[in-house]
Amino acid sequence: MIKQLFSFDRLITPVIIRFLFYVVAAVWAVVAVIGVLGGLLRLFSDFFAGIGLILAAIILPGVFVLLYRVAAELALVVFMIRDELVWQRERQPASGLAAPASASLASPLIGP
Repeated sequence: MIKQLFSFDRLITPVIIRFLFYVVAAVWAVVAVIGVLGGLLRLFSDFFAGIGLILAAIILPGVFVLLYRVAAELALVVFMIRDELVWQRERQPASGLAAPASASLASPLIGP
């Protein structure tokens, strides 16, 4: 485990992203419960404000969790692309990685 942590062969960021998603979802669930309870208490003084607060407490946390999930998936896609490129590079024969002998580093737009 310690060897993997310091070798950088395996990325830990995708694990952290998944863990943070669950933490964020749990926090928003608590916020939703508190909002619904606040809305229920508000029903006694102002009915329509209480209904609005209850609806907002149900809808908004769901939207925020969905948006966070999309952002987390986009970050994970970057790591999946990296893994795929590493896999393809490892499968490619060594002769395919070398530049041809006739390749020049000079740019065709810059004169000699």
